[in-house]
Amino acid sequence: MADGEKRPKTLEEITTQFEEYSAILLDNPFISKNLSLKSIANAQTALDLAKANPTAENIAVAKSTVDLFHHYAIGVFHSDARRFSRDRHKIAATTDSLTNSPNRAVHNERIHNAQREMNKGPDSDGNKNYFALVVFDLDRFKGLNDDYGHLAGDAGLKAFADHLRSITRDDRGDDLYTPLRSLDKRSDHSFSRLGGDEFTLLMNTKASTLEEAQDSFTTAFTRIRDHFKTSSFSYESMTFPLIPSSGMHILEKDDDTDSAFKKADAAQLEHKANKHERYQAAVTALQDANVENLRIVADKREEEATDNATLLSALQALTEDDAVSIHVDHDKANAFVAKILLEIGDNHDIPVFEAPPPDVGEHSL
Repeated sequence: MADGEKRPKTLEEITTQFEEYSAILLDNPFISKNLSLKSIANAQTALDLAKANPTAENIAVAKSTVDLFHHYAIGVFHSDARRFSRDRHKIAATTDSLTNSPNRAVHNERIHNAQREMNKGPDSDGNKNYFALVVFDLDRFKGLNDDYGHLAGDAGLKAFADHLRSITRDDRGDDLYTPLRSLDKRSDHSFSRLGGDEFTLLMNTKASTLEEAQDSFTTAFTRIRDHFKTSSFSYESMTFPLIPSSGMHILEKDDDTDSAFKKADAAQLEHKANKHERYQAAVTALQDANVENLRIVADKREEEATDNATLLSALQALTEDDAVSIHVDHDKANAFVAKILLEIGDNHDIPVFEAPPPDVGEHSL
């Protein structure tokens, strides 16, 4: 019994306190139900006897039995509180709070573990572990954020994580290490959100040869891409296409976290080359399915790249004027503009000032 807690005196008070503790125990998902039910049954039997025959002896037995039950419950509460505290810190360190997905730390750990597994010899069946890393980048995510707000962007990220979960099977009770539904039981993977709109998927299969593993990975990757051809999500009664670019790299023995990501990301960039066609195909499919309130998001990254190219062309044209000087205000210029200005000055032997001088001429930038 907790310190300072009033001890029950009457049979009615004993019963009330017993019912309160019983309900709390049964509602706690972390506590063994078998142990709880056994303890509850013992106390309930003593109470039933005291109610049926309320002698002083039976009431004393019931009170003693319920007191023991209370001590058991208090011990469970304290143990559970400590475990909850440990689990909460572990979850915070390994989970992306927005999407409730494994984070970059888990991704890095999985790559390190994969390298160790790849260096092991074949098992008794002659199979070895092979791994493939898939990188995802959401198309038109900047436009979603800019035109519909960051809450819409957050909803898109959550929806994409849910899509990844929808193509996985959770055999271990968590999302850190899960097999692909579409592959056989020898194959499994984990997905993570690295940050922004970047997600990764680490696939693992056992195979007797690299060629066999490649076939399994290619099959899985094709099905994953097919899944996302017409994927979408809803936000405030609007529906948005949710189309990623993706790339896959089968890990090699000398890969580390950086090199594996760069190789998979390079494949993702190749896939992004036809992002406009894929996005339009998704829009058409969703329209044919009579999706209501469908919104087509602008490609803000493409617009930004076009604006930067126009700026570069204009700046290069100005370099033909011998009177031009360049002044870079790093507090005001974005990183791209500052880089271009410095490169133009270096390539065309134009005077460059790292900050605006007191008197900037009309031909200065």
